[in-house]
Amino acid sequence: MRKVIVVLPIFNEEAALPSLLGKIKELEDGLEEEVVVVAVDDGSRDATPEIMGKYADEMEITCVTHAENQGLRRTMYDGYVAAARIALVDDIIVTMDADDTQDPKYIQGMIRKLDEGSDVIIASRYRRGSVVRGVPARRRLCSLGANMLCRAFLRLKNVRDYACGFRAFRAGLLKECVERYGENLLEIKGYGFICAVEVLLKAAACGAVFDEVPFELRYDRRGEGSKMRAGRTALGYFVLVWRSRALKGE
Repeated sequence: MRKVIVVLPIFNEEAALPSLLGKIKELEDGLEEEVVVVAVDDGSRDATPEIMGKYADEMEITCVTHAENQGLRRTMYDGYVAAARIALVDDIIVTMDADDTQDPKYIQGMIRKLDEGSDVIIASRYRRGSVVRGVPARRRLCSLGANMLCRAFLRLKNVRDYACGFRAFRAGLLKECVERYGENLLEIKGYGFICAVEVLLKAAACGAVFDEVPFELRYDRRGEGSKMRAGRTALGYFVLVWRSRALKGE
């Protein structure tokens, strides 16, 4: 049976996890595929480990645990590697945030898009039919500017939303990326959020075909404000654009 492997980068998400894991469990009931969760706990100090243990009795969960917080870049890398290790080439690997702002119900549509021939499907905030709720104006402006910069200079076909981490990969493609790049799959240090864009560049270098689906981002469900700094975010994207040719292997 084909598997859908859902990668969750987690840091202190005790408030959001019960709702999110419940939705993932409901999703499995409507799929032909088996659903497996790969949870990467980046040094949580709340009740996250206990919650993951509770749900592991009800659904298949593989846990990768960092004893200390290592940041998003390392967390995502470990998630990609863990998922690629257990996936067969025909499986599907989904990455999404663990804060319950992205609904797993969209995974069904993403799977259909993959089955139509694409390799990477992005849940996009910039497609007709998308809805964004609860994002502060400053953050929304920063995200829009960053995406405009990426679209102007990176120019990946069919990609409008470079930063949203809610994606579905054909497992064979992601396994190829992990094997080809190894530790350099996510190599830009100091700007953890840039890994969302960097992995697209590495996938493009491996010949990926991209597509997107609209979705509703429920940022109003976050329990606390974003820790992202606008100035550092902007600098990170400029670093990425500057290094883009090397990152794509050109």
